[in-house]
Amino acid sequence: TLTVVVSNPAANPVTLTGVTFTDTYPAGITNAATPNPNVVCTGGSTPGTLTGGVALGNTIGMSPTATILAGGSCTITVQVTGTAAGGLVNTTG
Repeated sequence: TLTVVVSNPAANPVTLTGVTFTDTYPAGITNAATPNPNVVCTGGSTPGTLTGGVALGNTIGMSPTATILAGGSCTITVQVTGTAAGGLVNTTG
């Protein structure tokens, strides 16, 4: 399972609107044949529309309709599979 958490620290008094991101995986990682993409938000935050997350694709993301309140977060999950041997590192910015 690949998990991405987008959060807004409680110390930040500003509500984040129009939140979006895309994670393109490195070579050797793809979405599983049944990826089951999902997003769950906390603290009154509202999710954006999931993007990517298609079977055997290489991305997951959230469209710019998410709102993350102070102290809130959205957790995006997708089932992935390794297509290459060895350790693989997936880094998002």
